[in-house]
Amino acid sequence: MNHFTLQLQGLFPILSITDISLSVFENTHAKMQVSGVIQNPSLDLLQESYNRRVVSLIDTETDDMIFCGIVDSSKIKFENSFATFKVVAISGSYLLDIEKNLVHFRM
Repeated sequence: MNHFTLQLQGLFPILSITDISLSVFENTHAKMQVSGVIQNPSLDLLQESYNRRVVSLIDTETDDMIFCGIVDSSKIKFENSFATFKVVAISGSYLLDIEKNLVHFRM
């Protein structure tokens, strides 16, 4: 696996991934940070909110899913005719910790 065969799905069209970091520690949620270049950028990208969207990191060579999670934060930066991005995503189990559920038990 190398960064040339990785593809980020669920957001905008990506030209290339320039940096990626995955961290998994005991008793915490897995976290992914991805940076890269956006394909055919437009200013409409700045109007979108990408938080809480589902994203997947796929190895296109083997079709394996490397990571699947929820976008925690995203940043898009325009420079000349290029746009770069940085996305931080947390594993989907994160939603179970932040949503309050009320459960009743009867005896």
